[in-house]
Parts: sequence; C-alpha cells; structure tokens
Amino acid sequence: MSGKQPDRRIGKTRDALANAMFALIQREDWNAITIQSICAEANVARASFYAHFDSKVGLLDFMIERNLGGLAAHLTSMGGSAVAILGWFVEHVASDRSRFAKIVLTPDAHPAMARFTNVVRDQYRAALKAEGVDARDAEIDFIMGGTMELIMNWSKTWRMQQVPMLRENVLEFARRILAQGN
Repeated sequence: MSGKQPDRRIGKTRDALANAMFALIQREDWNAITIQSICAEANVARASFYAHFDSKVGLLDFMIERNLGGLAAHLTSMGGSAVAILGWFVEHVASDRSRFAKIVLTPDAHPAMARFTNVVRDQYRAALKAEGVDARDAEIDFIMGGTMELIMNWSKTWRMQQVPMLRENVLEFARRILAQGN
C-alpha cells in the first residue's frame, strides 16, 4: 500500500463541475456555456476549474471518459448482437436529440463525440467478429461514418416518427457495406 490516499476534494470538485456541465447542457446551447457559467453552477472558483481541466471540451471529455466503461458494459450486455448495438446507437442519439444537437453539432465538441463513437465502433466490431463476420477496419469506419452522416441528416428535421426508418436505413447501409466486403 502506498500510504497516500487520494484527495477526496479532487473527486468532489470534478464531480461538481461535471454535474454543472450536465445541467447546463440541458438548458443552454453549447456555445452559450462558458467556464464562468460552469463554475457558477458548480459553486467552484474559476481557478479550481483550471486546476482540473483546460477547457469545457476537456471537462466534457472527462465526463465521457468517466462513463465509457459503463457504456462498453451496457453494449456488451445487449447479447453481443451487432444489429442491436448499431440500432441502440441510433436510438440513443435520437432519444437524446437535444443534447446531441447542443454538443455534437458543435465543432469544438468533436473529440468527445469521437470517443463515444469509438466505444460503439469497438463493441460493434467485436459483435461482428463473434457473429463470424470478418469486417476490415475500413469497413467498420465507413459504417460508423455513414451512420453519423445519416444521423446528421436526420438531425436537420428531428422528426421522432422517423427514428424507426432512420434505424432501418442505418442497418441496411451496414448490411450493404458488409455484403460488398465478403
């Protein structure tokens, strides 16, 4: 045992900032959220923010990183079906469309979305492999990129009644790509 216990204040400050960011994302557009508004919401000094994060994107990245293990476990618990994982991804984004629009459609939040998408991609790849589908990395990346493009196009209208069609379009797109590779 090292004898040095982690400082609980660090965890509490980071949690307070993450909770504040989460609350602000529910109410504000991404560009309207500032370091000062995060600090005010968290009741944390601005200097404390910068002691832990270099930017709001850094905080958002921390929030996603903290939840990636839970995301991977959730996707694994879906029974390992590649179709279920890709379908979940579409439905998750659609069900949380306001946060998606406020974060993901903002260029400086791209690193956070990329990490989230990478977890989904890795779980999708593993599920395909378990199903005996030998997909190349380029095919998986193309499917994920195409999925994001379909979601981005759908996000222009945000019609919830179109989510089943969006999901089916994504799954059909993936089937066609995988069929061409085999």
